[in-house]
Amino acid sequence: MILVADASALIALATCDGLLWLEKLFGEVLVPETVFSEVAISDKSQSLRLRAYLDGKVRQVDMNGYVYLDAYADAGETQAMVLYKAVNADYLLIDDKRGRKVAQINQIKVVGSLGVLIQAKKAGLIDQVKPRLDQIAQSQIFMAPTLVSAVLAMAGEQQSVLPTSEKNRDLSTISSSGAPPVQPRQHPARNHRSPIRQLPGRGRHRPLRRHLRQANPLTAPAPAPA
Repeated sequence: MILVADASALIALATCDGLLWLEKLFGEVLVPETVFSEVAISDKSQSLRLRAYLDGKVRQVDMNGYVYLDAYADAGETQAMVLYKAVNADYLLIDDKRGRKVAQINQIKVVGSLGVLIQAKKAGLIDQVKPRLDQIAQSQIFMAPTLVSAVLAMAGEQQSVLPTSEKNRDLSTISSSGAPPVQPRQHPARNHRSPIRQLPGRGRHRPLRRHLRQANPLTAPAPAPA
């Protein structure tokens, strides 16, 4: 299998010492150059660890590939989706809620960092999910309490006590691989307090453009099919 990774999910897994699980669970791990720059060539948390881990895993991306994009797609997730298509990958590791929706429209199978935690436990790589969630919670990464409860319930470490409406809301965020992801990553222009915290109103974005748009944001969109 091949897994292509986006930035915020890699940071979350690095925070809980989970990077080495990826190859054991998914086989080959690849990232586009922009994602490498976001996580390793910066002063971000876990940059030194990620720089070492991603050595030999970085790929150039031919931006002549086509994917559906919305108005808020950033360079990292755009390149990750194009790379996924180019190498015929099996999963895209991504935590951004809006980005996951765009990926699924492009028929890309997604998994989130917390879903990797659950799979690591199922595969016998770790005994418990909760200590790893505690490590993430002690960092600058925000996880909603309802999401934490949903993850622990799925891992069999806590009985779900959420009201039906809350439980359904959390389960609605489960990815196509059966793995609940964390909240979206920070966009610099929007003053988010943490890399993957969702703020009120974030979900109200422009509708996905109906035409097939070239991934390169500097290139004019292709006209809609007749």
